[in-house]
Amino acid sequence: MGLLNFIWNLPLMLLRLVGAVLSFFFGRMGWDAPPWARAVGAGWNRLGGAVQARPARSAGILAVLLVLGVGGAVGYRAWRDRPRPVVEAPATFAAQAPLLTGYDEEARKLILHPLHVTFSRSVAPLALVGKSPTAGIAMQPQLAGTWTWLNDRELNFLPKDDWPVGQKYAVVFDPKLAFVEHVKIDKDRFDFASAPFKVSVAQGEFYQDPQDATAKKVVIHARFTHPVDPASFEKAVSLKLAGTKLASTPKKFSVTYDERKVNAFVHSEPLTIPTDDEALSWTIAAGVRAARGGPATESALDGKVPVPGLYSLRIDNVEATLVDNARYEPEQVLVVDTSQAVNEADARKAVTAWLLPKYNPKIPQAERGDQPSSWDDSEVGEDVLRSAQKLDLESIPTEREYEGLHSFKYKADPGRYLYVKVNKGLKSFGGYVLGKDTAQIITVPEYPKMLRFAADGALLSLSGD
Repeated sequence: MGLLNFIWNLPLMLLRLVGAVLSFFFGRMGWDAPPWARAVGAGWNRLGGAVQARPARSAGILAVLLVLGVGGAVGYRAWRDRPRPVVEAPATFAAQAPLLTGYDEEARKLILHPLHVTFSRSVAPLALVGKSPTAGIAMQPQLAGTWTWLNDRELNFLPKDDWPVGQKYAVVFDPKLAFVEHVKIDKDRFDFASAPFKVSVAQGEFYQDPQDATAKKVVIHARFTHPVDPASFEKAVSLKLAGTKLASTPKKFSVTYDERKVNAFVHSEPLTIPTDDEALSWTIAAGVRAARGGPATESALDGKVPVPGLYSLRIDNVEATLVDNARYEPEQVLVVDTSQAVNEADARKAVTAWLLPKYNPKIPQAERGDQPSSWDDSEVGEDVLRSAQKLDLESIPTEREYEGLHSFKYKADPGRYLYVKVNKGLKSFGGYVLGKDTAQIITVPEYPKMLRFAADGALLSLSGD
């Protein structure tokens, strides 16, 4: 009885204690309870009276409530911490479309690449690892070939023949037949496409026949991912010659192919030498197809190939150097490099060299130093050349009648300056002409300092060892 009353009155006692502490520090304050609080208090008092009137019954009810509360808490914790079955997430996979079919030139056979599917975890029936499944995998549209489980996670498909060109496929799995029983996959199909047909241009160049000076043309090298259909390719090709003063002129062409028709060479009709530099424009329109069918190309290719004009011959470089003769003695050699092959006799007539004066005549003698004057192209005119020494150039024979590199022996003091001139009108093998005089000032190189043995033998020290 006393314990029950104590428990019942404990909240009020705590409130009174808190009120006493607060009044000690802050004093007393007046407060009127709101109607709902007075109603709650009255109800609490009536409930307290009922407890005091029937203490045994009230204690029993309190004990039941306590047992229910503790039992509920323990039961909830047991339910919360119960063992749960492990549910694996569905397996995922990634499909790699087959690479472009290769070709073994030595064995003369195709190199097929498979469709490859990789799963995130083990999905293959162990009995089928290394073997071909007979059910559960379908390809649409159908293609003759073999599915193979490489291991428990990797699946390959290799066609019986070459992959069709640019064909779209869908692969559908039946999980109940294709995979082990407990495995689920996140999706049961995927799409892929075989390699499409593509055209690229490897090179376009102006070609001068080394044996026939009049044979000039443009050659365009086209490459294909698959053997091409010649008719569709030749229909798509067009050539036009355009210059600075002319409207575009269509040009005829012929096409040659390699054995497998994966390379084509477009040869323009023979070209004459234009007065000015021009360009041959080429276009490969969309619509080119592979010989085995499939979608045609959807975009065009185009480009230009420079066609040199009549006065396109250039002097690329003039250099003075030293070359050992048959006796290993350095000789002074003048080297002239032309952009196209030139006849040796014509080069000999066109090249002239002068040894410039040691001192510039325009510089007063009192202002001249010990070192020879340095020369610039703008300082050399006819007046300077009249006081210069014209060199005797000895042409060194070339291996062929026409060469792009011509050499001449000469003699001059090292450190001096040479004025080398190549006269306009010099003509190349193909009929191209040097349009204007070309001149360059170069320095005569110093001889190297070296020690040579006069005869074979051995060196002995003074001690005789």
